[in-house]
Amino acid sequence: NLNLLKSFVELRKSILQSFQTNDWIVVYDTWIEELTNWWKGDRHVNIYLTEMGKLSDFTFMASIEQYNWMKEHNLTPVHHEYPQPYIWTVYDKFLSPMDQLEWNRETRKIDNTGLFYMYTFLTTPSFLLLMIILLFVVGVGLSAEKGINRTLTFLKTQPITISSVYLSKTWISIIVGLLITLGSWVVMILLGTIFNRFGDLKYPILFYDPPSLVEKESYSGFVANEGGFHFITMGKYLLETGSLFLTGVIFLIALSLFISLFIRESMAVFVLTGIISVGGYFLGTLTKLSSVAHFLPFTYLNVGKIANGELAIVLENEGVTLLMGFATLLFGTTLLILLGWLYSRSRLVKVE
Repeated sequence: NLNLLKSFVELRKSILQSFQTNDWIVVYDTWIEELTNWWKGDRHVNIYLTEMGKLSDFTFMASIEQYNWMKEHNLTPVHHEYPQPYIWTVYDKFLSPMDQLEWNRETRKIDNTGLFYMYTFLTTPSFLLLMIILLFVVGVGLSAEKGINRTLTFLKTQPITISSVYLSKTWISIIVGLLITLGSWVVMILLGTIFNRFGDLKYPILFYDPPSLVEKESYSGFVANEGGFHFITMGKYLLETGSLFLTGVIFLIALSLFISLFIRESMAVFVLTGIISVGGYFLGTLTKLSSVAHFLPFTYLNVGKIANGELAIVLENEGVTLLMGFATLLFGTTLLILLGWLYSRSRLVKVE
């Protein structure tokens, strides 16, 4: 045991020295060798992990191939809290839910570059906070007004159709929501860039390939016991996930404004929109309904799990794709705006 500990300390000293000299190839070679030994060489480790639950072949292979990618492109390492440099995957199964949550936390990548701030925002519950703020600020605009400056009440005294007021309020709310979102992202990236650096657009993001693709003879990704995968760049992932997030914001604003046509209390509109959104998402994740989850717009609100194929694997539904997400959310938005316009048009042709 003493010899093992001495070897462990020497290994850490070697990695530290390589970090100080920015010799990333040595760092990645060391990590790859270490992961390979844990995966295929040390049977005691495998027994220990089996008692905890299980680390999949998929996780070991994906961790190694990720560092091969980063070594090839000479990218700066990104850290996490766990001593061994694993990447988290959906195939890791622990016997205890608390152990599972702890493993998920310890293997989450941590960095303070501009791009990684964006990545962390889109892949953690942080994005929910911005959605809540946007709904509260711009999503209840057609509910009852209070105070001295009651703009909507004044507009209803003018020779303007209620449907025109509804459409105008909808478009303005959507534009304001998008500007707030884009502005928040610019601030994140600037903060990371100022205090550290912009980040690596080629940083690898794990993409879960569906079984139908893996089974093809022309498949060029990596195949583990549990399934296949490949990597996409951070730049592509942020572009796709960010676009889906903006589409989701538009859908939620349209939903809340539609609800506000029938409910006059702002807080009631806000709460009901949240309940419908959360309920719709969990409804789509139920095993019995997972086969139709790709038709539900609420499925695509968890944007971080769509662009990397994770949710499609978890739900065992290959229809849950990025393109399907855009189509479903845009269709839902258009339908809500159309129904709201027809309803407001049917109430009164003009209010004079």
